[in-house]
Amino acid sequence: MAINIGVFSLAQTGPYLQALNEARAAAYIVWQVIDEPSNISSDSEASLEKNDLLGDIHFSNVHFSYPSRSDVSILNGLSFNVARGQTIALVGSSGSGKSTCAQLLQRCYDINSGSISIDGKQINEYNMKWLRQRIGVVSQEPVLFHATIRENILLGHDSATDEEIYEAAKIANAHDFIMTLPNKYETQVGERGTALSGGQKQRIAIARAILRDPKILILDEATSALDNQSEKMVQKALDRVAQGRTIVVIAHRLSTIRNADKIIVIEKGEVVEEGDHVSLMEAQGIYFNFVEQQSLRQAKEEQIMFEEEEMPEALLTNQVDTADSAENGPLELSSVSLPQSILPALHRKKNSREHGDLKEESDEKSDKDIKQNTTLAILRMNKPEWILVVIGCIVASLNGGLEPAYSIIQTKVATVFQECDKDLQKRRILLYVLLYLGIAVLSLVFNTLQGYMFAHSGEALTKRLRSKAFQAILRQDISYFHKAQHSTGALCARLATEASAVQGASGARFGLMLQLIVSMGIGLIVGFIYSWQLTLLVIAFFPLIIFGGISQIHLTTRFASKDKQMLEDTAQVAVETIQNIRTVVQLTKEAYFYDKYSQLLDTIYQSSIKEIHILGVLFAVTSSAFFFALAAFISLGATFVDEGTMRFENVFMVLNTVFFVARAIGRTLTLTQDYGKALEAAENIFILLNRKSKIDNGSNNGDEIVRTSGCGKSTTIQLIERFYDANIGRLLVDSKDVRSLNLQWYRSQIGIVSQEPVLFNMSIRENIAYGNNNRTEIPLDEIIEAAKNANIHDFIQQLPDGYATNCGARGTQLSGGQKQRIAIARALLRNPKILLLDEATSALDSESEKIVQEALDRAQENRTSITIAHRLSTIQNANMICVIHNGIIAESGTHEELLSLRNHYYRLVQQTLK
Repeated sequence: MAINIGVFSLAQTGPYLQALNEARAAAYIVWQVIDEPSNISSDSEASLEKNDLLGDIHFSNVHFSYPSRSDVSILNGLSFNVARGQTIALVGSSGSGKSTCAQLLQRCYDINSGSISIDGKQINEYNMKWLRQRIGVVSQEPVLFHATIRENILLGHDSATDEEIYEAAKIANAHDFIMTLPNKYETQVGERGTALSGGQKQRIAIARAILRDPKILILDEATSALDNQSEKMVQKALDRVAQGRTIVVIAHRLSTIRNADKIIVIEKGEVVEEGDHVSLMEAQGIYFNFVEQQSLRQAKEEQIMFEEEEMPEALLTNQVDTADSAENGPLELSSVSLPQSILPALHRKKNSREHGDLKEESDEKSDKDIKQNTTLAILRMNKPEWILVVIGCIVASLNGGLEPAYSIIQTKVATVFQECDKDLQKRRILLYVLLYLGIAVLSLVFNTLQGYMFAHSGEALTKRLRSKAFQAILRQDISYFHKAQHSTGALCARLATEASAVQGASGARFGLMLQLIVSMGIGLIVGFIYSWQLTLLVIAFFPLIIFGGISQIHLTTRFASKDKQMLEDTAQVAVETIQNIRTVVQLTKEAYFYDKYSQLLDTIYQSSIKEIHILGVLFAVTSSAFFFALAAFISLGATFVDEGTMRFENVFMVLNTVFFVARAIGRTLTLTQDYGKALEAAENIFILLNRKSKIDNGSNNGDEIVRTSGCGKSTTIQLIERFYDANIGRLLVDSKDVRSLNLQWYRSQIGIVSQEPVLFNMSIRENIAYGNNNRTEIPLDEIIEAAKNANIHDFIQQLPDGYATNCGARGTQLSGGQKQRIAIARALLRNPKILLLDEATSALDSESEKIVQEALDRAQENRTSITIAHRLSTIQNANMICVIHNGIIAESGTHEELLSLRNHYYRLVQQTLK
C-alpha cells in the first residue's frame, strides 16, 4: 500500500517538474546577467583622488568605433588639448564624432587605441564614480525622470539645499515658469518629462548640471530647444558659471561659440582645423565656410530689417517675458502655409498638461461587473479554439475517471490475496494486471491528448490576449499614458506577465482542475454505492476544506491586485533606469536607482511574507481536515465491521475512493492560488480591452475628406494630431470638426518631424518605411529618394550594411542630426496633406540644414504646412505667421505685415538679430 501510494504520487509530479525546469531556465538567464563582467564599472576599486580635478584634457591619436558597429570607424586618430579653465568648442557636420568625444570623456566607452587623459592621468585609472561626479553634462536630448521638478534638479547634487536649487533654476532661466505651476517645484514632470515642453526640459537639465558645480561642463547642443531670448539669457548664465572650470561646447549655432578660447573643427573623426574664431576666419577653411553659410542667412534677415524704419530705443528695451510653455512661454514663431480657401478655427483653454489635470475619459465597466463575467470572458476569448477545448474537456473527463477506477482495482487486489482458491486467485490477479495495463495505456493516451489540447488552446489564448492588449494600448488617447499606473514599465509588465497568468484559469491548469472535479464526482458516487454512511461522514468535513479553498482564492485574488501595483512600480523604475542608463551613468546615480528599486522589492517582500503566513494557515487547515476525516472514518468503519453491519471489503473500497477524492481536493486547492491570480490578471486585461478611448484611432467611424488645413503653435501640434481634444471650441479641417473624422485615416494624412525624433530598434530602411503604412511593402527606390531629399542618403551608403543598418533602441546608434534627417525622410515618404515641422532642423549643422530646408520647402508645395521654429530664416516666407502669447494668437499676418505692426513679432525679430 505504501509503495503504491508513493509510486502514484511520483507519477503526479509532472506539472511540478515542469515548473521546476521553467524556474531553472529563468534562473540561468538571471545568473548570466548577474555574472556578466563589465569593463567599465562605477563600482571600481580604484582609489579616490587626494586632490580635486583641475580640468586639463588631452586626446591623443584616439581611434574608436561603437561596439555594436565595430566595422564603422567614428574617430580616426583624433588629437587635441584643452587647458584647465578653457572653453573649447567642437564643430563639425552631423555624425562627425563630436558627441562621441563627450561620451568618451565620461568613459561611457573604452577607446580602441590612443589615450584620453585628464590632469595627466589616463581616465581608465580614475575611480569612475569620483570622476563622473566632477563632470556635468547637458545633452541634445535632455532626459528627465518620472519625479518632481525638485527631485530631478536634485539629482545633480543630492545634498543641495532648496536655496541652491532655486539659484540653479534661476541661472537656467527656469525658475519663473516653475513658479507659475500650481505645485511649483513639486510638479510631477511625467515619464521622460512628457508634461513639459522641450525647452522647459532642457532648462531643467541645465539647472541640474549647474547644481552639480562640475569641474568639467559638457554642453552638447544645450540650448538647441530654446527660443532666441531664452538662449541668450541662458548662454550668458553659462558664460558666468564657466569661470574657473573647463567647458566643452558642442554646437551648430556658431554664434554661441565665437568667444570660445579654442574652436576645434572635426570631420570624419579627425581634427581638421583648430584655433580661435579670429584665426580660423582668417584661414578661410572649413570653419570659415560654416560661418559664411550662417552669416548669409543672418544677412538676409538683417536686410529685411534694415528696410524698416529705425526702431525706437524704448521699444528695443521692452522685452516680453519668456517661459517656453503653453501658458507663460516665449513668443514662439508658428508659420502656416495655407490654401486660400480655408482657415481652421481653433479655440481652447490654456493647456492644463503641466498641471497634471488631464482628465481620463472612458466608459469602462465597473470592476464588479467585470469580475462577475471574467471566467465566461476567458472562455469566449478562447472561442477560436473551441474544438480543442471541447476535445480537451472530454478527454479530461475520461482521464478523471481513471483514478476512481484505479482505486476500485486497488481494493480488489488487496482482497484477492484472501482468496483460498489458488486458480481463481491467479485468474483474478491476471485480470487486475491487465486492467492496470489498460489504465496505463489509457492514461498515456488521455494525458497526451489533454496536455496537447489545453496547452495549444492556452498558448493561443495568451498570444491573443497579448496581441489584443497591445492593440488596446495603442488605441488609447495620450492622456491615458500620463497616469502613473499606465507608465511604460507598468504596461510592459502587464503584457509580459498578466496574459500568461490567465492560463491559471484556462489551458493545462483548467484541464487538470476539470479532471480532478470528475475524479471527485465519480469517487463520491462509488462511496455512496458501497457505504452512504461513511461517505456522508467524510462529506461532513468538506465544508471546512471548501471554505479553506475558497478563502485562498479570494485572498490570492485580493493579494494579486495589491501586489500588481507594486510590481508595476518596480517594473517602471527598472525600465526607466535602463532606458536612460546613459543619463544615470552621467549623474552617477546607479546606487540611487538601485536603492529605489530595492526598497520597492523590500515592500513586496514584506507584503508577501504576510500573505504567505495567512495562506499557509488556510492550507494547513484544509490539509489537516483530511486527517481528521480519516481518523473519524477509520473509527466508524471499524465499528461497522465489528458489529457485522458492513464487510471489510466495502470499508476498504470507500476508504480508497474517499482517499482519492480527498487527494483530488488537495491537488485542486494547490491550483487555487494560480486560479485567483489568473482571475485578477484577466480582470485587468479585460478592463483594458473594454476601455473605450474618447479619442479612438481604432474606430472605423467618421468621415474621410480630401483637403486639409490647420494652424496653431508648438503646444497645439498635439491638438492637430488629435492626441487630445480641446476643452472648449473646435478644430476644423476643411470646415469639418476633426472629432467627426475617422481618426486613423486623418492621422495618415499628417506627417510630423518633431524636435526630439524617435526611431525604432530596427533597420534604417524599416524606420523610413514606417512613414507610409498604407502599403505593406515600400520599394527601396522610394526610400532612397526620401533619404536623398533629407540629405541622409550619402551617410547611409557609407555604412557597411547600408539601409539594413540597425538604428538601436530609440536610435541610439545614430547622432542627433542623423536621427532627425531619418525622421524627415520618414515624413517625406508619407507624402502627407498636412506637414507639421516642430524644430525639424534644430539638430542639423548649417550645411545639412540648408540642404534639408530646401527639401522641406519643396515638400511644402501643394500641401498645408505648419512650422514651429526659433530660427527666423525657416519661416519668413510663410503665407501666414501666427504669434502665440499666453495661449492665444496675439497677431498674425505675413512677415512684412507683422514687421510693419512693430509689436510682438517685430520685437522677436529684433532679439534674433542682436
